[in-house]
Amino acid sequence: MKTRFLIAAGWLRRQFAWSNTRQSWQERFGFVGLVAAGLAGWYFSQSWSPEQRILLLAAWLLGLALLLRRGLLKLFGPVFFYEVLRGSRRRVHLGRTIYALFLLIAISYPFLLSREFGLENRSLEGQTEMAELLFRIFFFLQLGLITLLTPVMVAGAITSEKEQRTLEFILATDLRCREIVLGKLAGRLANMALFLLAGLPILSLLQLMGGIDPGLLFVGFAATGLTFLSLAALSIWHSTMLKRSRDAIVTTFIAIAGYMVLSGLAQALSMTQFAQWSVSLGGKTIDGNDVIDAFGAGNIFVQIARMEKQLYTQGSVTDLLPQLLKEYAIFHIGLTVICLFWAMARLRPVAIGQGAGGEVRRRRRRSRAHPRIGRWPMIWKEVFVEGGLRMHWVAKVIVLLLILASFWPPVQITVEHFDDLLGNLDGYLTARSNQNAFFGPVQNPWNLYMAEMNVWARLMTGGVGTLMLLAVAVRAAGSISSERARQTFDELLASPLENREIVLGKWLGSMLSVRFGWIWLGLILFVGFISGGVNWLGVSLAIFSWLIYACFFAFLGLWYSTICRNTFRATVATLIASLLVLGGHWIITGLCFYLPIAVIGGRLESDQKALMEWLLALELGFTPPFVLGLAPTRDLAEWQRLHVDEVKFVIGSFVGLAGFLFATFLLWTLVVPRFGRAFGRTERRRPERADPAEQKVLTEVGAKNSDESVGEPSPPSEE
Repeated sequence: MKTRFLIAAGWLRRQFAWSNTRQSWQERFGFVGLVAAGLAGWYFSQSWSPEQRILLLAAWLLGLALLLRRGLLKLFGPVFFYEVLRGSRRRVHLGRTIYALFLLIAISYPFLLSREFGLENRSLEGQTEMAELLFRIFFFLQLGLITLLTPVMVAGAITSEKEQRTLEFILATDLRCREIVLGKLAGRLANMALFLLAGLPILSLLQLMGGIDPGLLFVGFAATGLTFLSLAALSIWHSTMLKRSRDAIVTTFIAIAGYMVLSGLAQALSMTQFAQWSVSLGGKTIDGNDVIDAFGAGNIFVQIARMEKQLYTQGSVTDLLPQLLKEYAIFHIGLTVICLFWAMARLRPVAIGQGAGGEVRRRRRRSRAHPRIGRWPMIWKEVFVEGGLRMHWVAKVIVLLLILASFWPPVQITVEHFDDLLGNLDGYLTARSNQNAFFGPVQNPWNLYMAEMNVWARLMTGGVGTLMLLAVAVRAAGSISSERARQTFDELLASPLENREIVLGKWLGSMLSVRFGWIWLGLILFVGFISGGVNWLGVSLAIFSWLIYACFFAFLGLWYSTICRNTFRATVATLIASLLVLGGHWIITGLCFYLPIAVIGGRLESDQKALMEWLLALELGFTPPFVLGLAPTRDLAEWQRLHVDEVKFVIGSFVGLAGFLFATFLLWTLVVPRFGRAFGRTERRRPERADPAEQKVLTEVGAKNSDESVGEPSPPSEE
């Protein structure tokens, strides 16, 4: 028993860093007292007026300032000032200016559209409604910026130190884990806050239109701040637990997308038997709806849907808005506290485990037999040594839940139509060969079932295929820069491999890194095929389209991995470029082209409108999620029933595929020479691939020189 206790104590000591110095205990007592004072003040001030609660908050902040001043509590330390100073030296003024102009243009179009279509209301009430509409646009744009930019800026805070081998020097100082984690986090948040503050002058213009409801303004800023804080804490936690910046950034996005999807799908359980159970805890009854609402409390879209439902049924959300904000705050503050404490407690043990000794022990424990290297050593290295995306077990659970949730709709569709399908088994072949209409005759239930399965297959192919393309791009972005960070690039350059062999191996390894995702996408297409929702042509088009896009995104990541100095910059640049290609270009063309055309839409001629439709179809063809969703067709007759507008979309899709093929070839011709110039490496011929005649001559010359050297006396030494 004593031995087990000592083993458990040793494991805890290795896994969680702990200090017993006097200063550490003083800081712990100061922190506990500060938290206890805050909780007590919040509990006893619930019946106070807002002014009294503001004074209480000011007193609590004054106590925090005194503790920081006396040194009884240290939160940031010198790491914070270093991050702020380094961030201030970056050229971010152009980015803030572009973002401010983007906000100004985005909130200007509703004025122009309302005037063009005669919807302008110049009364005081109409101006107030317009101001609230513009504030909602401003709020969602700010929220979108936070969601896209926070993981990119914060998730590489600690992993970049690991890749540059400088985290060991930081941990060798007397800095505490709290100062390192919170200093990194606060420094990145301070730099990111400059982007958010760039929108305040735009928001102040709305006061000239009748003003905004103070309650709506407070709720909007509170929700934005809470989301900003929780996403930053989640990003710094991933940066602590993982070793590479690309893994931390991608897994943070996976966690965000997974929670948004799962919490949204969980709302459908409120209409099932899950919501009927209840349990009594402490005199309070908790049912399934309470659990569903608690799980979706951090999803802003779920909360907005609840507000819209309350507004539609009762006509007012005055009594519901404080409750929703309270649930939203509890969820995001709780997530922030958990992530920060977890990151601070695990920083040193994880860093030690990811070091050289920890890597060796882990490889010995998880070693497995690899196939022979063969004639393509670079491909063997990328597939079996480098591997794919490395995720924490929390991210793996989220991905597993996403996979299970993706197959829930076909199960639900099958259950709903099961009785009708069972009574008409002979109609399956008839429905699969039906050439008359997409939904088929009403008396055959298989037609409606196959149509619904086709919609599911299209949506899932577009969504899952897009996620896999992003994974390919990010994997390629770190394929070359990570070699430099691990100091293995010199050995690679010293090998007899040619430049195109190295680039080709990296390119193919990036595509094969998502081979487990092929199983997910293959199961989706397989279920759609056996259910009749997708035919063999749709499966072939979906696979062919994804392979073309994957080739392009792999070369895109390789290009940035070649020209960028480290993995973090390459990953950020690749993500930005990939998002632009996947659909971000619609924001630029929408603001600069389509919306101005919509403003003057009534003045266009018929031929100009036809040209606009062709341009729209071509841009849709250059949008991979749209083409991947269009590819899984149901039957051959669907191509014969296309209208004129639908034919434009199909032609635009094939033109887009041809354009991506050309862009892939262009990147191939650019990456290989750029790789040679960037690293000063000329083309080298492998010995085993030399010309046979030339090899024979070299062999004879070598043998002759060897024979002559045997007969000649050795030269005298200088001694």
